[in-house]
Amino acid sequence: DIINKIAFKSVQKNSLITKDCFKNKVMAIIIARCNSKRLKNKALALINNEPSIVHLFKRIIISLEKKYVNKIVLCTTTNSDDDKLHELANKFKIETFRGSEKNIIERINLPINKYPEYNTVIRLTADDILIDPFYLKKTIVFHFKNNLNYSSCNELPDGTNVEVFDASVLRFLNNTIKYKNKSEYLTTFILDNK
Repeated sequence: DIINKIAFKSVQKNSLITKDCFKNKVMAIIIARCNSKRLKNKALALINNEPSIVHLFKRIIISLEKKYVNKIVLCTTTNSDDDKLHELANKFKIETFRGSEKNIIERINLPINKYPEYNTVIRLTADDILIDPFYLKKTIVFHFKNNLNYSSCNELPDGTNVEVFDASVLRFLNNTIKYKNKSEYLTTFILDNK
């Protein structure tokens, strides 16, 4: 992970080299689709006169402005129902990637493959509309300081949690998961296969 990288802070002899010694590029990937079985069009459901996903966009943009995140993208499906999500993302200058409805891991890898310089991924779902930039930053810092491949702050209430992945882990999963159409519950897959 650190070959050809230059540390931007001094590393003392016999000290652990951690990811926070290096410049890391963080991409927030928002996973959303309209064809939800439990609540159809939930990402477009109005909350305070705005689609719920807009609340998520606004909150993650704060993290972009504070430089906790370097890029935000939306990953949705190629279904025509999700054209509305693409249009909303465009209004916020968020690039959209479109792929398989069922194969989430492949869809997540579309922006990862296009932007290989982003070594860290924040995974957000359309359910995470109350994401807190403070906890997002704390989770990223924890991830780098502890040299982790996967981190989450799942002690927070649903809708506010953050998951951080090394992009290499998501590439690895895309290359190794046999039943990719079952990759919707990515966190469960990782926790069940440590």
